Order: sequence, then C-alpha cells, then structure tokens
Amino acid sequence: IAYISKINILRIEERIRYLTQYLIDRLAELKIQVLSPLSNIHRSAIIVFKSRSPEHLVAYLGKKRIIVSARGGGIRVSPHFYNDEGDIDNLISALKTFQA
Repeated sequence: IAYISKINILRIEERIRYLTQYLIDRLAELKIQVLSPLSNIHRSAIIVFKSRSPEHLVAYLGKKRIIVSARGGGIRVSPHFYNDEGDIDNLISALKTFQA
C-alpha cells in the first residue's frame, strides 16, 4: 500500500485508462470486436474482445508468456500500471500470427 500511495492512486488510474485505450485502439486496427463497454463512464480496467476459439487463443498466448483468460466467448485482458505499450504490442503481434 505504501508503494501504491507513493505512486499516487490517481496517476495509476490515469495510466490504466491510457493503456486500456491503447489496447482498444490497437484491437480496432485489427478489426477485432471489443465486447467491453467503450464509453469512459462505463469502462473498467478489464477489456474483453471477441475470439472464435478463446481456449485455443489463451493456450497459444500462454506459450508466448502473454497471460489472458477466456471469458464469455472472448478474451479478457486486464492491463495494470506496471504494464507498458510494449506488452500490448506483443499481444497484438501474437494475435496477428494466431491461426484458429
């Protein structure tokens, strides 16, 4: 708690909002449907996007050390303040090469 307090919870929230928007924008470039609410008022730090075979995609990403989970016919990604754009770029690169 001391570490988070030192960083400042509002800065953490701002960082997470930035990363989730970055993820949404990158998914849009691939024409991948985001199932999570897109409006800022309803958005959370969890983004779920559509996948034809969520369980296979989770396994594929896991082999690449990208940790996500299957949820409701989609893939759940929950970036946090310790993640960076490179982490999201790695996910996007892996999505481009995934063969269902």
